[in-house]
Amino acid sequence: MPRTLAERTAAFPEPFSRVRGLRELSNGVVLLTDWIEEKVFAVDFGKGSATPIGRVGSGPREFRLPGRLVPLPGDSTLLNDVGNARLSVIGPDLAIHRSIPAQRPGAAYSMSPRGVDAAGRFYFEIPPWSQGPAAPKGDSVDIVRWNPRGNAIEGVGRVKGSDRPSWQREGKPRLTPGIPMVMFGSADGWAVLPEGRVLIVRSGDYRIDCLAGGASIGAGPPYAYPQLPVTDADKADAVATFLQDSPMSGRGPNGGLGHSPAASKEEVAAMVKTNEFATHHPYFRAGGVCRPRKASSGWSGRFSAARHRCSMCSTERAGWCAKCRCRWGGGWLGSGGALSTR
Repeated sequence: MPRTLAERTAAFPEPFSRVRGLRELSNGVVLLTDWIEEKVFAVDFGKGSATPIGRVGSGPREFRLPGRLVPLPGDSTLLNDVGNARLSVIGPDLAIHRSIPAQRPGAAYSMSPRGVDAAGRFYFEIPPWSQGPAAPKGDSVDIVRWNPRGNAIEGVGRVKGSDRPSWQREGKPRLTPGIPMVMFGSADGWAVLPEGRVLIVRSGDYRIDCLAGGASIGAGPPYAYPQLPVTDADKADAVATFLQDSPMSGRGPNGGLGHSPAASKEEVAAMVKTNEFATHHPYFRAGGVCRPRKASSGWSGRFSAARHRCSMCSTERAGWCAKCRCRWGGGWLGSGGALSTR
């Protein structure tokens, strides 16, 4: 059932450059990754402190381009170390203990887990481009789970992925740099429950679908939602954010992944003209669908076309807040509460 959050209860006073991952521990401390600064922090709202974890590098207890944080059992956390193409475990003691390669032997893609169940199985999407003739048709994407103990991959279900631009659908080559999706296109979001069930928020009619054993075991009612038009400012902001978040080969040490160079306003404007955008915002961000730590239910931040007061800066607005540009940074991650960034 959709519900609206109350006013925020706490805020961290110091800014971060670009938050890519959030994860609340049982004691209220929040782990946070900063993509631009290449840092991982343990943030204590009560003390107003941000303690660094690990350091930049390629050795033990190091990382490059830290991304998503995924809860593991026992207050441990899985860090997606994008720059080193590996997954690292942060223990309850806030130390990095071990790492595993993100790319399995023989696979053409790197794992980017969205969730881990109580049995330690990793859940992620397989990029259709890596599947060849076996790839699902249209905009569908396969969800699978990987068991590290036996190295087995098992299919879990299928969701609607990002809308593909016309040049991809028609199989045409693109001669200029482009974005491999229709920006603001709707996509299904999903989260993993401890017992291994998968909750899917369907983007078509905004409803919850529950999967177990590769099949639906129940679906909730659909909900109507308002349509919020995509503006020119939204397009420019989306392109700039996409470029900022996309690592580039050759920019890191020894020719590895590193930050993409900052794009000028002119470069952003040119990409807006040559790429494709949906006419309206999706009702929720697919990557922001998460499971609260103490509840077997799914949550997603959503857009609102009705005017309301921004919970971050108290500005009256509809949809995005033009003043502080607040967004759902990592979905719903706390013990009954939500974490967001702006």
